[in-house]
Amino acid sequence: MKKLLAMLMALIMALSCVGAFAETDQEELSAQFNLAAILGAIPAFTVTSETNVNVDAVKALISGTVPQEQAGMLDMVLPLLANLTETVVFADGGVQADLAAKGQQLLSIACEAQEDGIALASDIIPSIVLKVTNEDIQNLIKQFTEQFSSLANVIDISNLSNSVRPYIIEAGAAILNAVIAGEPVMGDYEAEGITFNKMIPFTVDAEALVQALNALKAKLLADEQVQSALAALKGFVTLPDMDEEITLSDPLNITAEHYVIVNEEGYETGMPTYTAVYVTEEGEEGKAVNMGVLVSETLKAVVEIPQQDAKIAVVFSPKENGYMATAEISAQHNYFGFVTTAVIDENGIRSDSEVYFNDTETPIATESVVFAQGGERTLSLDAEGKTVINALQLFADQTGEAMGALMMDLQTNGLSNLLNKAMQVFPDEVTNLMSLMSGAPEAEAE
Repeated sequence: MKKLLAMLMALIMALSCVGAFAETDQEELSAQFNLAAILGAIPAFTVTSETNVNVDAVKALISGTVPQEQAGMLDMVLPLLANLTETVVFADGGVQADLAAKGQQLLSIACEAQEDGIALASDIIPSIVLKVTNEDIQNLIKQFTEQFSSLANVIDISNLSNSVRPYIIEAGAAILNAVIAGEPVMGDYEAEGITFNKMIPFTVDAEALVQALNALKAKLLADEQVQSALAALKGFVTLPDMDEEITLSDPLNITAEHYVIVNEEGYETGMPTYTAVYVTEEGEEGKAVNMGVLVSETLKAVVEIPQQDAKIAVVFSPKENGYMATAEISAQHNYFGFVTTAVIDENGIRSDSEVYFNDTETPIATESVVFAQGGERTLSLDAEGKTVINALQLFADQTGEAMGALMMDLQTNGLSNLLNKAMQVFPDEVTNLMSLMSGAPEAEAE
């Protein structure tokens, strides 16, 4: 039910945009279309990411799970991931992405909007510039708008919006009616290290909610505007089975307890609050899910499935000039953890992240990302002296000449340059990897 309502609302918004866009005269669109000017107006900024993989921790993690013949390959590949820096610069109507290892730049790729279209170049195809012309871009936009404007013409957006709105309101009312509040109970309650003094119990009539939503779904699907919209939509996407009723495999018992703090004047303080939700499925297995949500300066949500010894915990807390977020997932003997902190100041934004797996002490990977103002692209997109290839024709070219020229440049110039740079940083690993790929014996480390 909620998927259907969400789909219809998304359809209304999308068609409203497409309908307005489709009404734009194509000559007017061409006159207004100046991608270079649009992107050129965006202030320059740089995103730098440093990724480090703990090779020893990863090896220990996968030890015994990788066949012996593949272990040697991992020994060569993992060090290549140990210290990588990715830099992306947005400047002068274009973008450049660089990959470096241990300070040595390995490859670059750049793209920019020019007066006649979009150009793309890379040092792994140093003799070629790929282009997409403004005409190509406008044709793609025209094809898109023609396709979806036909859908907008079939569906009356205004009437559909007016038809769906009451069902959305009714669905919200059905959910609220299924939640029954009990009498508040005063007392001392401890949760997440905080003492609350008022608890409000709730129960949810799951069966009544399902019946109400099924009745609402039947009314929705009987609406002529909705039927027309769904019929038109079937020509563009695959829709789920609308006739299937919402059912519960087993009866559910849903209860909740909402904890608040009441001050001396008898008023609730607003924050902090804590809500505990207990869902129990009746039947032989008696599955249960427990949830808890703390709302204060720190936001925390915990979901537990006792029968599977599984737990998910997410915490978001403010820090000086930034925030800290953690996510932990545990199930039986497996553990995954993610921790990130971010700081915002006059220099930009910096975030530091750590990833843990089956070890709460040693991360298997870390990443630092810095967003900063300014930046300069260094890779030239000048086509003089180079072969210009229309990117959209690469796969449409029946002769294969365009793809052949690109692959020749990649194999003859690009890959050799990349390997030479990699050899400066990882001489042993690259030599052994090339030997393994060629079938020759591995070189012995000195």
